[in-house]
Amino acid sequence: MRISKQILLLCILVFASALPAVFYRELSPVSELNYIAAAQDAIDDGRFFSFFEDGAPFTQIPPLYMWLCMLAISIDDLPTSSVMLLTNVISLIGIIILLDAHFGTMLRSSYRHKAAILIVSMPFMMTAALLAQPIVFFSLLVVAASCFIKERTEQIIFQQSTNVETGNIAIPLFIFAAIFTNGFLGFAIPLFTLALVLLTIKKLKYFFIILPYSYFLIILALVALWVGLTFIEAGYSYTYRLFITEPLVKLQGEAGSDHNFAFYFFAFWLLSFPLGISAAYAAFKLLLSEKRQIEPSPIFAIAMPIATLILISIPSSKDVTYVFASLPSLAYFLVYYHQKYGSRDKFLKFSFVLGIVPFGLLFFVYFFIRSKIPGLNSIYVISALLFLMLFSALAIFKVSRSSATDGMAAFGVGVLFMTFNAGFAMPEINNSVSYSLVGEALDRKMEKSQNFNLCYVGINNAWTLKLYNKDMRLQLSNPENIDLDSCRNNYRIIGRSALRENKDLNDLKQLKNAHMYGDTLLISPENQPEEKTTDE
Repeated sequence: MRISKQILLLCILVFASALPAVFYRELSPVSELNYIAAAQDAIDDGRFFSFFEDGAPFTQIPPLYMWLCMLAISIDDLPTSSVMLLTNVISLIGIIILLDAHFGTMLRSSYRHKAAILIVSMPFMMTAALLAQPIVFFSLLVVAASCFIKERTEQIIFQQSTNVETGNIAIPLFIFAAIFTNGFLGFAIPLFTLALVLLTIKKLKYFFIILPYSYFLIILALVALWVGLTFIEAGYSYTYRLFITEPLVKLQGEAGSDHNFAFYFFAFWLLSFPLGISAAYAAFKLLLSEKRQIEPSPIFAIAMPIATLILISIPSSKDVTYVFASLPSLAYFLVYYHQKYGSRDKFLKFSFVLGIVPFGLLFFVYFFIRSKIPGLNSIYVISALLFLMLFSALAIFKVSRSSATDGMAAFGVGVLFMTFNAGFAMPEINNSVSYSLVGEALDRKMEKSQNFNLCYVGINNAWTLKLYNKDMRLQLSNPENIDLDSCRNNYRIIGRSALRENKDLNDLKQLKNAHMYGDTLLISPENQPEEKTTDE
């Protein structure tokens, strides 16, 4: 697979733009530290197929992503958060390279690198890459499986090749790896995408020729091996919960969201900004005008988002993050459409402008909200939004006056500049989203005092604090009794939500043994002399 100089340069720019956030951003206890804490617990107990959060089964995520977390923990030379975020950034770069190799062939050489830049012109793609969540790595695996399925489809149906070997190993392995990373949709999205493509070209009878039964047997064998190893390690109860109870709860409506199907079109439109409106319009017009004459690559490029939207609307746990698996192919579909019709399609240009304008206005909106979100009061945040505004203006000018794809490419460069600058704001933002300062302070104080008792209120997923000191004995309190005798001889943590909602708790900041660490109040035990410290 040959990578052009333009694509290589883009990959380097994506990597470089993410580096400040990779090294400065700390993980949030709301969800990200859950993975790390569950992985650390598995390392401590010598487990590989079963995971627990504070003693309860952690069955939301299959093992592969948890193995990545365990690997990140084991690397001593880099912070765990940096390793996890680097995994996402490398996954995004992998998506760019894969799509260029498999979908770039439908574009003229002067358009290929523009399609790749349009992937990062969606700011939420870059945002997802800087969250310690499995969705970007999962998206890479789904895109890889879909790319190989597309190649087989072209060779079998359009080139009439016989004895096609493309994907014989890669397709079942990538599909299983996607299941092993983030669940059943890793299996469903590539298969449903193929079904939609074959329905469009009226060739559904080729489904099991493109994906022979042997592929399903390989996937089934690997899943059976996974089930068996989980059963051996964790027993019947955990295995039943992971493979039966958890999927049924998500499917039947006992968990998740009650949004209707239309909500997910809105979520897709929002997360795919500024390309979503344009992609919907281009898909409708292209499918109407070309019907069965359309090439297979653009059909695959637009079928993947449609398949994903339909699939995530079925279960009750309608997780919109799965939308990210379908976003990258939109860029190639739009550039393909622009290559054929864009120069004479004024509405396409208008829809691009509509998608860009909101981002250009963020610079002005910021000054109305910064007082409510103290972590955003950084010169780097201001400069990031200023860059985005300037590149938005440049993009609108290029879209209106010359080439729509040149304009969108300019906006993509602006997103990279924004990401680079925003990364340097992370040390200030961390105070609002991370417990690292208070966790490290607690570890030092507890080890010195040998008092490991902790009362807490207003703390999300407090059990993740054990990452800093596994001997902590946690006791959930409430605003009414956090200052009673039962807690005064323990360490006490009061989170920012409790301080904001209960004004009386702010009086505790005046205690001589109280210190603020970011937005979190830490109070040392009253029966312990407070040492002089500079860690606050």
